[in-house]
Amino acid sequence: MVFLEGRFLSSLFSLSKVTIEPSIYSGSFLQTRNYALRKGTREKKLKQKLRNITAKRSRELKQPKKKTLKGDVPDAIRFSLVDTHRMSPDNVWLQKYYSPKVYTFEEAVQCHREVFHPTIYDISDAKLTAAFEVNMKGPSKSKMLNTFHSLVSIPHKFHSDGQKSIMVIAGTPELQDIAKNAGAQHVAGPEIIRLIKIGEMSVSDYDHIIAHPQILPQLLTIKGILKNKFPSLKQGTLGADLDATIYKHLHGVRYTCIANSNYPDYGYCEVPFGTVEMTTPQLKENFKTLLDDLLTRKPKIPEPMILRICIKCSPSTEAFKLDLKEFIKEEVKEKYSYDDDDEDDDDDHDKVTRAEI
Repeated sequence: MVFLEGRFLSSLFSLSKVTIEPSIYSGSFLQTRNYALRKGTREKKLKQKLRNITAKRSRELKQPKKKTLKGDVPDAIRFSLVDTHRMSPDNVWLQKYYSPKVYTFEEAVQCHREVFHPTIYDISDAKLTAAFEVNMKGPSKSKMLNTFHSLVSIPHKFHSDGQKSIMVIAGTPELQDIAKNAGAQHVAGPEIIRLIKIGEMSVSDYDHIIAHPQILPQLLTIKGILKNKFPSLKQGTLGADLDATIYKHLHGVRYTCIANSNYPDYGYCEVPFGTVEMTTPQLKENFKTLLDDLLTRKPKIPEPMILRICIKCSPSTEAFKLDLKEFIKEEVKEKYSYDDDDEDDDDDHDKVTRAEI
């Protein structure tokens, strides 16, 4: 009796590990055993999953995906520089089927003046901005133009955002009087160098520090304190003509030409050159000064540097395309002149041979 009870209990214990489920075959049953995973299997799979994620992230960092947004594509690529469509006979047309209108400088300025008239926007000091599309190509791929900055002294000043503070260090009373008359906020002599050195005078309150070359040897003792504000020829803060140097930093226009991240052959910059209340000759003179400064960066390539120029005026969204021929003369390639000379020489040679015959 005891033996039977033992066998019965052992059979029940074995049946607890067995789950009987109906098979797909009718009238039959199959056993399905639910055993636990081996020790450490889940941890092993989790570690492998983490290794895969880490490897994927490292691949993405080494080879990032280049996502080109529509707004990042330069207009020189989106729209052809050579207008292939016909001109519209009417003053209203679909830009998809007709060439865009090209304005002269006077027409573009007058269009903005009409928008900012007292009867419409009524903003008399709205700033006119020139938008340049620049060709950043160079003689080779290793000598391409990168993002560059420039400060231009315009002939006719206008109110700009923010007041710039300038300190001028000059050695003689005559030079100090010239700096005061030019509009410098703070003018000092050689005694200011000792105050800066001992920390009683702070230069952080000034945007630019201008100096005459005569006092440069004494300024070298505080070069480590001034750091980026140390007067130099490269920054344009060191010069014998203090009047012109101060005017340039007080009323000059600073611009930055940025190369496109996805298309490094193309760049873009916007430069304010006046307000709508200024006269047209003054605006045109300021505009030519900015354009000439931009063309000084042109490398030795046969292609033009300026691809397109538009005149804008915020808060209006209108942009009027200018005629480049009005400001930039077409460059004649030398090879064509050489070819013409060769053709003339060949014609002369033929005439001589015919005469000899």
